[in-house]
Order: sequence, then C-alpha cells, then structure tokens
Amino acid sequence: MKVKFCCLGSGSEGNSIVVKTESSSKTTVLVDCGIKFDDLENRLLSRGIDLSEIDAIFITHEHIDHIRSALKFAKVFNTPIFMTHGSFYSVYKSYEKINSVSIIRADNTVVFNDLKIAPFSIPHDAREPVALIIQDTAHKLGVLTDTGSITPNIVRSMANLDGVVLEFNYDEIMLKKSDYPEKLKKRISSPYGHLSNKAATYLLEKIFHQNIQAIVAAHLSKKNNNPDLVSSKLKLFKNDALKKIIADQSEPTGWISLNKS
Repeated sequence: MKVKFCCLGSGSEGNSIVVKTESSSKTTVLVDCGIKFDDLENRLLSRGIDLSEIDAIFITHEHIDHIRSALKFAKVFNTPIFMTHGSFYSVYKSYEKINSVSIIRADNTVVFNDLKIAPFSIPHDAREPVALIIQDTAHKLGVLTDTGSITPNIVRSMANLDGVVLEFNYDEIMLKKSDYPEKLKKRISSPYGHLSNKAATYLLEKIFHQNIQAIVAAHLSKKNNNPDLVSSKLKLFKNDALKKIIADQSEPTGWISLNKS
C-alpha cells in the first residue's frame, strides 16, 4: 500500500499539489488550485492524470496563488471544493452559486473516501488559513506552505509525518538586501507573513525522525531565496530512505511515494 504525491508548482505565481492513493478507491485530490487552468491541465497530464480524475480540491486559504483555478474546476466538473468559512467568505461573490463547496474547520477531520484530511490553524494574513495533514490507514503527509511563524500547535500537528511539504520562502539576509518596498519586506517577515529558511529548519528539527521518507521544500521566493541555500539546510537531515526535493514554480516534481514500512 502506498500514497504518492506531486508538487505541480510552488511559488507566488501558483501552488498546487496532487495526492493519490493506491488503494482500491484510488482517490485523487488536489491541495490548492492556484496554477492557471491550462497549465494545471498540462502538468497533471504529464503525470498521467486527467482533470476529470480529480475527486476533490482542498483549499488552504483564499489568496489567488492558491485558489486561482478552483472556480473553473467547480463549474466544469462540479468537483467538490473544501475550504474554511473565512476563505469562503472572502470569495463568496464568485462562489455563491457553486453548490459543490463544503466548509472545513480547523481541528475537525474530514473523511473523504479513503483519506482523512485534518486542517489546523496557522498564522498567515488570510481570513482563516489552515495547513493540512492528509492520512490514509498507513501514511501521514503534512502540507504547510504559507505561515509567518511556527507555533506549538504547528509542531504538535506535524508530529510523526511520513512526508512533508514545507515552505522555505526567504533567506533573511537576501530579503533585507532586496529592492522590495519596506512595507512588503515587513509583511513577508511578519509573524503572519511567510516562513524563512531559518524558521523552516527549526520546524524540521522539531519534527524530524528516522522514518520520515520525504521532505519537499516549497514556495521559494525567486528574489529572496536561493535553492543552494535551501539545499544546505536540507543536508542537515539524514536517514537511509529520505528523499529531499525542492519544488519549482514552473515544473512539477516527479511522483514522490510514501511506502508502508
């Protein structure tokens, strides 16, 4: 038995992750849907998945780089969309006539086919943002791509993972030296902004264990980060089976499998 996932794209221009189970149900879901619809279709096809095979979409928050194509998905395929009340309220005018939206709440687990999806609250400057823990009977994947700081609840929620997709948004020195306006720099580095390499590494130090199978660094800033800097952080974490991957904005990763030990 295994679960596999692929980061279809990650960054400020659009985020989406596809998760697929290999059980008899063969459930396929998206976490976020922020990539342009045609690009999303092509990237899914490159991994052997047709748009019509997506069983549900789980939205972490309403920012456009996480939700861009969800409405079209719902209109074309009537795909179930799960989001928090705060996220739904933020996009209500666009979604009020869509009958496939379901509300999720932090700390309330959703059972969808052979998956359990557990949202938990995170500090980010959106209406009601959440990160997600996605589980089947044997595997546990954590997805945390937009948060400004690491809370005790995040550490607790992300314990004992088999795989993790984690934001490594910016290097503190690069952000400080960048040509971004000071207001934007403060927003990014605030407790409700995005996660620095240092903070992401701190979280990994808290949750890393010798049976974790995959770490995917995600949502890297093109201007305020460097894959080499992130790689140097990931090198700190080692075990015999560990896959360490840096997600890209324009190209999907390969399939990353979580196998039952």
